Amino acid sequence: MCGFVGILGENKTVDKKLFENSLYKISHRGPDEKSIQEDSWWKLGFNRLQILDLSSNGRQPMFDDEHQVVISFNGELYNYKEIKRELTQAGIKFKGTSDTEVLLKYYIFLNKNFELLLKNCNGMYAFSIIDIHKKEAYIARDRLGVKPLYFSEKKNTLYFSSEIKSIKSLFGYSSNISNKSIVPYLRLGFIPPWSSSFDDIQSLLPGHYGIWKLQDKKLDIRRYWTPEINSQIKSKDEWLEELKSLLIDSTKIRLNSDVPVGLFLSGGIDSGLIAASISKLSATNIKAHSIRFAKWENDETALAKKTADHLGVDLSLYDHDEISFEEMVNIIRHFDQPFADPSAIVTSLVCKKAKETSKVILTGDGGDEMFAGYREYTRIIKYKHLDLLPESVLNSIGKIFVNLPNKKINRIGQRLSMDHNLRSMWTHIFPFDQTLEVLIKNDLRNENKFEIEKIYEHIIKSVSDNQLRNAQIADISCYLPNNVLIKTDMMSMMHSIELRSPFLDYRIAQLGLSMPSHLKIHGNETKKILRDLAGEWLPNDIATGRKKGFGIPLNHFLTKDNKIKDEVIDVLLSLKSTNLFNNELLEKYIFGNDTSDSNLRNIYKLFSLSVILN
Repeated sequence: MCGFVGILGENKTVDKKLFENSLYKISHRGPDEKSIQEDSWWKLGFNRLQILDLSSNGRQPMFDDEHQVVISFNGELYNYKEIKRELTQAGIKFKGTSDTEVLLKYYIFLNKNFELLLKNCNGMYAFSIIDIHKKEAYIARDRLGVKPLYFSEKKNTLYFSSEIKSIKSLFGYSSNISNKSIVPYLRLGFIPPWSSSFDDIQSLLPGHYGIWKLQDKKLDIRRYWTPEINSQIKSKDEWLEELKSLLIDSTKIRLNSDVPVGLFLSGGIDSGLIAASISKLSATNIKAHSIRFAKWENDETALAKKTADHLGVDLSLYDHDEISFEEMVNIIRHFDQPFADPSAIVTSLVCKKAKETSKVILTGDGGDEMFAGYREYTRIIKYKHLDLLPESVLNSIGKIFVNLPNKKINRIGQRLSMDHNLRSMWTHIFPFDQTLEVLIKNDLRNENKFEIEKIYEHIIKSVSDNQLRNAQIADISCYLPNNVLIKTDMMSMMHSIELRSPFLDYRIAQLGLSMPSHLKIHGNETKKILRDLAGEWLPNDIATGRKKGFGIPLNHFLTKDNKIKDEVIDVLLSLKSTNLFNNELLEKYIFGNDTSDSNLRNIYKLFSLSVILN
């Protein structure tokens, strides 16, 4: 796990100190070692977090034996041992034991067929390969988007990096947040894949790679992965056995490490099943970590302890009552772009504690998307009969409901106003709360309307008659990489630790999408097959427990004596200087002093936006 910065092009006339500062901006991603390599038309900087092969043989940027290919690799190649065996049998020799060297030599072994390389790799990664002899370069991101990769094209030059802040530093100025991203952000709380926080900096989409040739001097982006759906008819027991086998294997390959490995353990079934898989693999010295807040009704640490005791896992519980205002602001600012998932705060806090004993942490992230864990998925099954009605009838009812003052009815109206495919694609991040959108200046709002149909352009192209599968694919393509995975990557890297999730193995993603709907949703019960597995591997309280979600007591951070804190209000009022809002309406909203949970989430959205903009 590391961070890198790269420049491609004959015009790579970047001041040495400017480039070094750009690399310094992401030193938290790899504090163990820094290196810069360059040639006539390329320049690479690398910050290394030592996980595999702690010797100098794992140093990056890494060259091949002929000094004709150079790689910068951030992430983990989980099947590197299998690939290394194949290469060793073919007579290829290795200097060290890193997965980076395996990936580099595998590229050459495959006759430099980059797409075949990606299809044969199982991992979480963002990396670049510069083929000096061919005078071309590649950048790639893993199938599900676990690791980020940003790029910018200017004046026949390609800039790319693990984080936005280093590209901004390369430009020598502070890029302004794009007005186009404001409305989507206020609706969703994150920047969706069809938008960008900056007009001049883009994110490479998951499952995509880019080719850049010195002759053409432009990036050609291509998709290399869509999930393979298995339509084979199987019994429930057969699906369950396949799940067990895959989950244990995906856990096993994520335990490969030359540094201590730990586990984030909540009271839910996802992290519990990862803990159980570790236990079945007889892995030793795996320390579990969990955090709790005093007097919070959603505290799950008692259940986490029950799981730990059941499996014989060593669990460390961290108590946390307060977070300083400065620490909260620093966490929000670290994202470089508007991001309003408050669970980032607790993710940062538990990462900060866990790094004291564990440099690699396994998590349960992805279980909800792969096996339909969000409560809203049940509505897709429950109300599927609505699609039997003519679309025109549903749309007419929707238009009536949208104009009614009741928020719940209004949101039902929003959903009914869509066509049936969109209704399934917009799941738990819909219905949208438009409370904040009306605070934006009319001309800005009219110029940058939120187009719900945009999701069509960016979901994996496998829409079918299975609406639950469509919903999962939409979340895997939109919510997972742009909210969940950005949060876990940025917060873990902020504290220089590596997170790995077995549920984010692409084989498990394909398994979850292939399963019949009734194995995932049963009445009001979500993740049915995972609960069945939990019934075998975990205490009954865990297997049957209600989903709570990974969050924080937001009122602890934003309010005091049931009022918005003065320091929070001061930050919110600074939005008046951004020329984005109707300041009269904005002030009225800020001083409305509504401290309900739903409104505090909106206050946090505005607060996060203000921190980034100012």
